[in-house]
Amino acid sequence: MADFSHEFRHNERIGIIGKNGVGKSTFVRMLIGEEPIDS
Repeated sequence: MADFSHEFRHNERIGIIGKNGVGKSTFVRMLIGEEPIDS
């Protein structure tokens, strides 16, 4: 996640694709600040 930045616009939609258990929900929680980024 180093050097990642993106500004989401109002009503913008994104898709996150991946297998079960690979961290999609954790990734979203990190993006919105509910989960600390520790690696």
